[in-house]
Amino acid sequence: MSTFNIDRPLLSEILTDIGTGRIQLPDFQRDWIWDDDRIRSLLASVSQAFPIGAVLTLAVDGKKSLTRLVEGVNRANVIESPNTLILDGQQRLTALFQTLKSECGVYTLNTKGKPVTRYYYLDIEKCLSDEIDREKVVLSCRDNRRVQRASGEIIDLDSTEMEYENSIFPVNKIFDSDDWGDEYKDHWQQDPSKRELFNTFNREVIGCFKQYNLPTIRLREDTPRKAVCLIFEKLNTKGVELTVFELLTASFAIDNFQLREDWKGRSKRLKKYPVLDDLNNTDFLRTLTLLSTKANPDIATASCTRQSRLQLTAEDYKKWANITEGGFIQAVKFLNDLKIFRAKDVPYQTQLTTLAAILADVNAAYKSAVEALQSEDTLESKEPLTEEFIKAYKAKEDNDQKISQWYWCGVFGEMYAGAIDTRIANDFSEVISWLREETDLPSTVREANFQLDKLLEVRNRRSAVYKGTIALFIHNGCLDFLTGSSIENKVSSDSDIDIHHIFPSDWCKRKGIESNIFNSIVNKTVLSSTTNRSIKEQAPSKYLPKIRAANIDEAKIDEILTSHLISAEFLCEDDFWGFIKDRKEALLRAIETVMGKR
Repeated sequence: MSTFNIDRPLLSEILTDIGTGRIQLPDFQRDWIWDDDRIRSLLASVSQAFPIGAVLTLAVDGKKSLTRLVEGVNRANVIESPNTLILDGQQRLTALFQTLKSECGVYTLNTKGKPVTRYYYLDIEKCLSDEIDREKVVLSCRDNRRVQRASGEIIDLDSTEMEYENSIFPVNKIFDSDDWGDEYKDHWQQDPSKRELFNTFNREVIGCFKQYNLPTIRLREDTPRKAVCLIFEKLNTKGVELTVFELLTASFAIDNFQLREDWKGRSKRLKKYPVLDDLNNTDFLRTLTLLSTKANPDIATASCTRQSRLQLTAEDYKKWANITEGGFIQAVKFLNDLKIFRAKDVPYQTQLTTLAAILADVNAAYKSAVEALQSEDTLESKEPLTEEFIKAYKAKEDNDQKISQWYWCGVFGEMYAGAIDTRIANDFSEVISWLREETDLPSTVREANFQLDKLLEVRNRRSAVYKGTIALFIHNGCLDFLTGSSIENKVSSDSDIDIHHIFPSDWCKRKGIESNIFNSIVNKTVLSSTTNRSIKEQAPSKYLPKIRAANIDEAKIDEILTSHLISAEFLCEDDFWGFIKDRKEALLRAIETVMGKR
């Protein structure tokens, strides 16, 4: 017995039902992710009546279900409850709905993966040419309505008159083409050639859209929800791979839990903290899985692998989500104390997930030990609980220094550069045991190594060591050269700051110094943008008088330079190589201090 029907409804009918809410998405469907190239290719296929593949839907008549509208649907136009859910074909139908039905443009991605809004057009004359690839005559543009034809010509389409003048048809008028066509002909004063051009275009191109039948496989409404999720997962093994979050969203929907909506709320709360601005659902799930697996007596060791995350249940998530969120909030304070205030300054985003898990576990263990101790009345039963409480208390009270050492070892030892899931899980377990004085140094602290010559190799602002060194400058209390005020205040308030070459690039080039030396972190520090603009391109001996003039007190000048690990004597003499040797040693001492090892 078949569990499905196969239909061939008109594309226009499907899009109308999407707009009124009759067709929606199950909550577990992934987000809209198609880019501009895919959209243009899809429009080109439909415009030639080429097949674009079947879609799979599920009947939900009379069945309560967690759903959401297709991206781009105006909620004010929704007048019906859903009777059909899209299981496969979301990206194609969303692209077609937004391009053909929306007046607000299409929310998509550019070639760099950045969100943009685009509008789509068809070049009427070129569409009727057999010599031109149809994809090349599907034109797209941003809000400025400037399009580039296949020939390279740039056209401004900021009015309908310009559309008529250039014979460029907006695809969102496909199902309402008669009025546009009449005005187009009037614009050309009923010129017979233009009238025939549009009539041919209307018949051969627009007609393909209006008469397009889309094969649709419709599962019956009595299909078990678990089977629906399994079908969804199997279908999405082709194309763009489903993320763990998307698969869990589908899985949790069986238990009537909206993971996507829960994460939206948590993400919004967490991203109020600038240092968590790059936090994503993968980071959050990794931390949550560590906590969940550690507490599970049936699991030998804590883990956060893809497989471990996929085994999370809705109950696991609900139990640990608030604790995980609290761990990230604690991590904010911890990083701020290390003078890391912004997401772009975090050396390793993945190490942040371990940090949040450690802090969440330590606090949860302490709270649990206190509650257990308070609940027991007899001295005999209190004895083992007291021992556990002492361990939890020590871990909570003594954690800052140890965790700080572990964190800097991870950064300067570049321990999070690979094998991420393994490193995260090992660090989580080992650091917790170390804090409770059950084991010796964790492997990240034990194995971390930093060589003096490494400093001259650090030039990329995105590298962990670069970011870590900048944080050390701020942690060291570096002061602005001209104002003498703390750079920390500007970074924490997200004011303008710059990375400054202590010996300017142009000066170094004139002296024949190699760029890989003068562009290294050894020759850089952090200043306010205003100060940097004031002294840049000047040799140190030239800008030192400005510092003196601004601060007067010689002791203050020494304090300012020392806060950047700079010796004034080398700047006064413009002694680049003496400066490099001295500052390398000073930086190494600072790194050794925070790593707790030579």
